[in-house]
Amino acid sequence: DAARIKNLPPELQEPVQRMRDHVDEFSEAMIDVGAVEGDLVGRIRDNFGFYATRSYRAFDDPKWSENVPVEVRNRAKAFLRDQYKGTKTDDEIDGIIKGTLLDAQRSGSPVAFLSQGKLGSKDLSMFKRRKSIAPEIRALLGEHRDPLVNYARSVSKMAFLIANHQFLGEVREAGLEQGFFTENQTGTNYAKIAADESHVMAPLNGLYTSPDVRGAFEDATAPSAMSDFGRIYMRVNGVVKMTKTVGSVQTHVRNVVGNVGFAVAQGHWDLSMFQQAGGGFAASIGMKRGKEWRDYFKEALAYGVVHESARAGELHDIVQDSIGKDPHDVAVAHGIKGAALKLAKGATSLYQAEDDLWKLYAWENEKARYREAYPEWTDEQVKKRAAEIVRNTFPTYSLVPKGIKAIRRLPMIGTFTSFPAEVVRTSWNTAHLIREERANPRTRKIGNRRLAGAMIAMSGPTAAAMATAFMFGYSDDDREAMREFAPPWSQNSDWLYLGPDKDGNPRYIDLGYTDPYSYIKAPLMALVRGEDPIDGVATALGEVAEPFLGEEILIGALMDVRSNKTQTGGTIYNEAAPAWTQGGDIASYLWTKTLEPGTLSSLRRIKRGATGYVSSYGKKYDTGDEVLAVMLGQRRSTLDAPQALTFKARDFSTEQSGANKILSSVASRAGVVDDDDLRDAWEGMEQARRRVFDNLVKSVAAARHLGVEEAVIQARLLGSQMS
Repeated sequence: DAARIKNLPPELQEPVQRMRDHVDEFSEAMIDVGAVEGDLVGRIRDNFGFYATRSYRAFDDPKWSENVPVEVRNRAKAFLRDQYKGTKTDDEIDGIIKGTLLDAQRSGSPVAFLSQGKLGSKDLSMFKRRKSIAPEIRALLGEHRDPLVNYARSVSKMAFLIANHQFLGEVREAGLEQGFFTENQTGTNYAKIAADESHVMAPLNGLYTSPDVRGAFEDATAPSAMSDFGRIYMRVNGVVKMTKTVGSVQTHVRNVVGNVGFAVAQGHWDLSMFQQAGGGFAASIGMKRGKEWRDYFKEALAYGVVHESARAGELHDIVQDSIGKDPHDVAVAHGIKGAALKLAKGATSLYQAEDDLWKLYAWENEKARYREAYPEWTDEQVKKRAAEIVRNTFPTYSLVPKGIKAIRRLPMIGTFTSFPAEVVRTSWNTAHLIREERANPRTRKIGNRRLAGAMIAMSGPTAAAMATAFMFGYSDDDREAMREFAPPWSQNSDWLYLGPDKDGNPRYIDLGYTDPYSYIKAPLMALVRGEDPIDGVATALGEVAEPFLGEEILIGALMDVRSNKTQTGGTIYNEAAPAWTQGGDIASYLWTKTLEPGTLSSLRRIKRGATGYVSSYGKKYDTGDEVLAVMLGQRRSTLDAPQALTFKARDFSTEQSGANKILSSVASRAGVVDDDDLRDAWEGMEQARRRVFDNLVKSVAAARHLGVEEAVIQARLLGSQMS
């Protein structure tokens, strides 16, 4: 209580008081939103200023059962022997102890570890009386004594409880309206979701639904089995994704700039709303500590506006997959500290907060719009409607389909699949919302503004590309020739065209890095660029599938090593070099491609530009380009057609060899080879050879169009040892 706090050393009184106030605020919030009811309300209020849940190593440390001290295990055995009054043998008591520790690993609380979780289930075990768990059993479970651990777990559990109550309330309302739930048994809805007295599924307890729907709730968040190898892979993969996203200043900048597209698409022009949104952002990262701002951010959290970043959410789940527990809980439970953890946690929080800033800005804009359109609405109605719109038109991780979330575990699946899926969902929702708003006289003004914003967001980058191309005199043929030598990931993006460098090489900025709608426009660009309808459709379908079926960062790097070929066509190591030299080159490549934080990669590129470094493949680095890439999230690229033609020629040799194998693999089969099989193989080989040859002819024509001299073209082709 307050008297005990005053007895603490002066330097501890203020932080401890803040911790107590924080827990009390969350406790009051749980009562206000109806997340707890009945006798629990009185119990919580009686414990204001005292409450902090206990936490145990058995629920966080998978090795705890093996490391329980002998004396602790013996005291627990003696306690149980006394409890059972001789009705259990020592062997049976040993089994009970081992079973208890094993079950604890699969649960998240000291009382509920014998039950499975349900979708949105609220863990009320933290409110159980402490005396229900004997000291000997608490010691067996590895009770934490650190008050900071207990404080952190209390706050995180209460925040989760509040958010899930909001979620379950919305589910109840929608389910009753659509007929998925009924208050009485019917011919369709005859399975009770949860018992009437159940607290964990309130306010769904007592309702009836179909067995399939109830099963879906039970299965939605059921833990799935993952092999040890799978967990190791997910752990390394999580580190890779963290270093290349939250570990990169450039990615943070792109995260901020990329959200501009979503704001523009909703017609959010009122920049004065950044004042309130900025305060919430500052509160989320600890820059503002006033109760007013904490309450504001807590309210936004309750409405589901913030802490819903698609990429940050997926990154969190990847780490959780790898360790089988919430990473925050594990870090706190083990008292993990140190500069590395603080840096990683701070960078991840900042990455999340960057999304939150724009969502708070959107929320304020939508509240202002709907408050004007419906002056008779209550503040609660306005906030709820505005939050619904933000969640439906900005990437929201909790709304990502379960199937999309699940494929993050597949090694051959592209990086951060949730985000492109959310771009598609929010685009569809925006179009539907515009139609809905424009049909209503009271919201027609909002709908028209949203329509204008959507048109600008979709066409603005394309218009800028056309304007800059016209400004620097690039014709349609010029642009197509340039795209022929661009990296695959840039060929179908909108480009901001720049003037040539001092050597006459064209330059451009790929807007796809910061245009969230590039996921939608790239397939359309591919369709237009196809020389024939079949080619265009095939390429367009490839662009659609790329975010979901493209190689993951880690597996992609490993596949590069296996083939000894980088994405740009170069080699990773010299196959004739000594084994230790090859190993060093492979390690260097894997470090750069997977584990090196993006910020270090950027600094290395800046250094290369400053020192005039030229790679073994002739790549030059420009200091200005690299600084621009870090500060603005946009990289100014220079198109070196002769160098790109070298890689194209190497690809030709590899692909031609592959085409020839279509026939040779059939002709060299043991036994009798059917004439029809040989004929089909021959036709397949000829089609593949023709396609490979046509691609090279197209590249040579593009080089000529860009002014590459004939002698240079021949030298590049011959130098690639084409056959």
